[in-house]
Amino acid sequence: MSSSPSLPDLLSALALGARSVSSLPLQRDNNDSDNEEDDDEFAFRMSLPEFSSLNYEAQSLLKSLLLAALDDEDNNKHGSLIGDENNDGGLEDDPILWEKCANACEALLDSVSEYLSGEKEEKVVVAVSGVADVARERAEGKYGQMLRGVVDMEKGFVTFPPQNSREEPFIPIIAFDSQKQMMLDSGVFTKDGHGLDTRYQTRNSSADYGDNNFKAVHGPSQHIDHPFREEIEELEYRPWQFDLSGVEAAEVVKSKDVTDEGVWIGTEEDLAALVKRIRDENIREIAIDLEAHSHRTFAGFVCLMQLSIRRCEGAKNTSDDEENNILTSHDFLIDALSLRHAISSSLGPILANPDIVKVMHGADSDIPWLQRDFGCYVINLFDTGRASRALKFPSAGLAYLLRKYVKVNADKSNQLADWRRRPLPEDMRQYAVSDTRYLLDIYDQLRLELENHSSTDVSIKSVLDMSKDVCLIRYDKEAFRPLGYKFIMDGGKRGRAKKGLATYLKGGHEVTSDLSSEQEASLRSLYDWRDQTARKEDESVQYVW
Repeated sequence: MSSSPSLPDLLSALALGARSVSSLPLQRDNNDSDNEEDDDEFAFRMSLPEFSSLNYEAQSLLKSLLLAALDDEDNNKHGSLIGDENNDGGLEDDPILWEKCANACEALLDSVSEYLSGEKEEKVVVAVSGVADVARERAEGKYGQMLRGVVDMEKGFVTFPPQNSREEPFIPIIAFDSQKQMMLDSGVFTKDGHGLDTRYQTRNSSADYGDNNFKAVHGPSQHIDHPFREEIEELEYRPWQFDLSGVEAAEVVKSKDVTDEGVWIGTEEDLAALVKRIRDENIREIAIDLEAHSHRTFAGFVCLMQLSIRRCEGAKNTSDDEENNILTSHDFLIDALSLRHAISSSLGPILANPDIVKVMHGADSDIPWLQRDFGCYVINLFDTGRASRALKFPSAGLAYLLRKYVKVNADKSNQLADWRRRPLPEDMRQYAVSDTRYLLDIYDQLRLELENHSSTDVSIKSVLDMSKDVCLIRYDKEAFRPLGYKFIMDGGKRGRAKKGLATYLKGGHEVTSDLSSEQEASLRSLYDWRDQTARKEDESVQYVW
């Protein structure tokens, strides 16, 4: 028999959360000129992709929790706001929601006032004080731990030369396809311009943002077009991708009870054996995810690739090391550091095979990373993040899908971990495996919901089409934007957070500053030097002072 959490337990959780939040940087009010250091700290943290992703996901989750807590009778009115792709998920965009929050808080305060009298008040005060003391002893924000780990991270050694030059275009090495490599070498894919305005080009749009967005850019004079554009655009989906005859709606997916930490693939022999199994067993769906390092390097690099295949009906939980091997396991952790040179020739043909569906979640970064580090290109993708958006779920994050279909809470403690570590600790292996272990079961449940959706615009095919656009994302080196120093010069004033860094990079915002023309010139030169030094040393600009 389950029991409701006690008041001390609830207060302890609240105190723990409050202490964790206190370790986070704050984005102050735009008119608060006395808190520019806080603004700068927040802007720095938001420049880290992992922190930025966590920030936006937290906003979305908070909004979902508010709606659930309010049990709003007019939930449809708010649901449309949450699921709308044009809504950036901010909590400040719905005044009706906040009015209801205020009403709910006032009602709770009235109830507490009626309840707290005499002995009851004394007991509650004692309970609150005791719980607060325990919480102070135990609590330390997980975000604080993660961010300290980033700050203290060592540089380490990189055994592969990065392509960081401002002047030279990124050139992939397509080791798995000699014909494509020959076309690349002969200049078939070479195009004029830096290419930043077309790297997100989709099937139905040129995605040419015009010179205005990129007029202040120092980048290569040429770029390499997507070598597999034609294959992706002309892909015809396989009939079995729409076959749901063996799929049943499930309250909890069958992979929930699996607990092993997967099989480590660290040698070329192991990688060859895994590829052979995929081919021999005619595996048609694989789940893929990547873990990358971006803190002590300029462009970042992939450290780990997670790959999962389907579990047969009645497959055992192979927790015994003797049983858990390449031929019996279903979850694999591929060492992308030691096998960087072998991944293209081994996994490249599988990733580009249109007869194998690659199931990934939010692959907008993974797709260009595969191109950058391994010369691998994905054909036939089902992006579960795109499916979540199509179904207008409260959140498009993997954490939401895990709660919905697996009934587990995602562990985010290793999201900012150093994935270069070898050997990987057990908790990091478990974290990594969980990103793909359940993904194929979640993929089935999403296909069911898409198949049964009331709108003809929402379907399995529509998600596959959106996933095509993700596959068409092309990796290009990040160009230097010399006007970026104005973002620093503005010092957090005049609504900088609302305008965002992009406004400054495009030269679309004139800055007034107390700096003299000589000081501004020095700042501009220092900003340029920092970028050049970071590229030369393959270091993150945040670590170059």
